[in-house]
Amino acid sequence: MSAAPHVLQLSIEVQDESRPDYPVVTILIDGADVLGDLDGGFIGFDPSEILDTGALLPADPPERVAVYRCCCGEAGCGCVALIIERDGDRIRWSDLRDYTGVYNVPLGEPAPPGGSPLTSRCFEFDAVQYDAEIRRASGDRSWETMPRLTARLLQERLSEHDDSLAEDGYHRGWVAPHWDAPGRYIVEFIGPSGQLLVELASAAQTPEAQAAEMADFIATTKPADWNAAYRHPWPADQVAEAVAARRRSRWRARRKS
Repeated sequence: MSAAPHVLQLSIEVQDESRPDYPVVTILIDGADVLGDLDGGFIGFDPSEILDTGALLPADPPERVAVYRCCCGEAGCGCVALIIERDGDRIRWSDLRDYTGVYNVPLGEPAPPGGSPLTSRCFEFDAVQYDAEIRRASGDRSWETMPRLTARLLQERLSEHDDSLAEDGYHRGWVAPHWDAPGRYIVEFIGPSGQLLVELASAAQTPEAQAAEMADFIATTKPADWNAAYRHPWPADQVAEAVAARRRSRWRARRKS
């Protein structure tokens, strides 16, 4: 007789009250933060990265997904990456490994080599309960501040221009409120030579109007004229891997919806 399945619970929490725009998704297994207590200490990803992308949904063939990141907040510093697969009426998490310099977001390379084993344990969940919990958590927007609402609407607006931006060599990544400048926003792109963070602002009065104005600026302005807050040159192979990961995230998000 197989063991009773574990119970998945996804809790969206603000761990730093001074930064309410940046909650994390804490993964509870049978009510305990099992993954956070693994060697080194880990925390959850932002809801937009792990819930809105459908990262926790099993793929066919199964993929390795980073579900927790280093407690410093940078997944590249270390993460809990595991294989998620559907097996009949169960969802299985197995082969938990810590990778450094491989994942920036949950959906990176689907089967990266290496990694350091974290535990021999695997976790099986009832598929009905698992799927229902992901739907519930994904639909919960109670954590969403007004800046995060604006960022989500901006993300949706920018998605309409993915094809034209890609023709110029720029691939949309995450969108978030600026961490130090209220009223301003950062959009990540993977460009021809690496990561580019673009700073945007709008004087419009509603989140919808702000998002529309900022998206129109990106769509109608040459990349050379964007306000680059940060440029991080990457080698060509890292650019290619990051572009593939962003495309996979968008595909998974469309599949989820």
